[in-house]
Amino acid sequence: MTAPDYPDGTPCWIELFTTDPDGAADFYRDLFGWDQVTTEEEFGGYRNFLLGDSMMAGCMKNTTPEAVPNVWVVYLASSDAAATVEAARALGMHVAVEEMPVGGLGTMAMVSDPGGAMVGIWQSADHLGMGAIGEPDTPGWFELHTKDYDAVVTVRVDGTERKFALEYERTPKTRKDYLRISSEIDGEKLVDRFLYLAPSHDMLSFLVRSFEGSRRAIYFGLLRDFLDSRLDAPLRTVRPGAIVTLEDVLRTR
Repeated sequence: MTAPDYPDGTPCWIELFTTDPDGAADFYRDLFGWDQVTTEEEFGGYRNFLLGDSMMAGCMKNTTPEAVPNVWVVYLASSDAAATVEAARALGMHVAVEEMPVGGLGTMAMVSDPGGAMVGIWQSADHLGMGAIGEPDTPGWFELHTKDYDAVVTVRVDGTERKFALEYERTPKTRKDYLRISSEIDGEKLVDRFLYLAPSHDMLSFLVRSFEGSRRAIYFGLLRDFLDSRLDAPLRTVRPGAIVTLEDVLRTR
């Protein structure tokens, strides 16, 4: 196999974050013929999956499943990880891991996109990335599954960062749709609070009723108040009759 060249922004490495590295190693060996190699102790038991002599993927133990689900992470190539992190920050994205060297292998970072999906950044040195793409038993396609919020905003208040998902609800959905959305919000781990904006009081009341019973902090307000940047703008919650202000929400721990 000939190792690909990875221009900036292209997927260059994948990494499995799992509570069961041994089971995963057995599974991908039986499925694709991937062998595993455990790295030096300084890398915390990190494993590499290989097909023949070609690197295919990494594997790391998930020790906090209550906070982060088992997941595959895609790393995008960068010739300057520090500059990529700063560009992401300038776009308002959350930087989960600042650029950091990984031995002599390269430099990594982790940022989140507007929908809250985590993406890795990899500036290669000795580690050039996947040894093959698009061949049998190798990675062949990389796809983003996103909650597709209208916006995700990170706000720093009193030294603490809080991540808000903003959704402008233009037209009403069905009760079944809102039950599904409420269930997804209840399981969301990357966003702290949810703010639904409505074009009218009637739509606002409809939204509050539709999300009754949700376990997460969901707030509802009028779009015009938000566009006016009013910190005293009244917001409703899923608790009947409860009224707070945007400033209350920002400062709630």
